[in-house]
Amino acid sequence: MSTSAAVLAGGAPAPPVGQLNPAGPDVSQVVSGLVSPAGAVGTALFWLVRARRSATLRRTTWRIVARGVKPLHAGHSGHVGDDATWLTVGLTGLGAAFADAILGRG
Repeated sequence: MSTSAAVLAGGAPAPPVGQLNPAGPDVSQVVSGLVSPAGAVGTALFWLVRARRSATLRRTTWRIVARGVKPLHAGHSGHVGDDATWLTVGLTGLGAAFADAILGRG
């Protein structure tokens, strides 16, 4: 029998739990909190100083980035309807990921 059912049936409520102390951040939370802004700053600096980089480094960087950009470019025709479709697909994917995280299936 659950606690609420026991109380509604006239039973005594469960004794209160002792004082709970909040847990401090663990190592993974601290690392994540430091790496995320460092990565953002590093990415911003990388793109801000791109004009000063050598042509060889710019070409190499573009070859790496283009591998991910070309399939996206191929799937985009430039029509407004396609933009709305991709927005819907993206929001659906984010919603599915959010629901998966909330439901704990992962």
